[in-house]
Amino acid sequence: MQKILIVSPKAISSQSFDGAQKRIFDIAKFLSKRNKMDFVCTDNGVLEKKGNLSFFNKIVVFQISFVSRVFNIIICILKLQPMQKGSFFSKKMCDFISENKDNYDTIIFHSIRSAQYLPDEFRGKKILEMTDLLSYNYDQIIK
Repeated sequence: MQKILIVSPKAISSQSFDGAQKRIFDIAKFLSKRNKMDFVCTDNGVLEKKGNLSFFNKIVVFQISFVSRVFNIIICILKLQPMQKGSFFSKKMCDFISENKDNYDTIIFHSIRSAQYLPDEFRGKKILEMTDLLSYNYDQIIK
């Protein structure tokens, strides 16, 4: 049995599933049959450990204030980085993942927005789950 951490920019809410949430929910539920699953995310809402999320061993949610989001977006603009990176950045979440990285065999990053949390020198498997293939979205916009 492996220990897996899923890192997501948004919480999984039982009330409002979008396509990306449904996909990571299904992946986590499937993997939980043979693995121990933890979930960490940033979100403005509240995520409760309800019956349909009981397959997660641990759920940690980091709130990002509006002021922090705006500040982080401005920093990203000045660094010529994507604004989404700043909108979903939490220093507390970054520190949490870095401090706990050795507790996991695999870390799954749900969407490109969460890839910024990849800890330095993580020795386990790293998986980037690309629900939101940005290049495809941009290609559609251009057309």
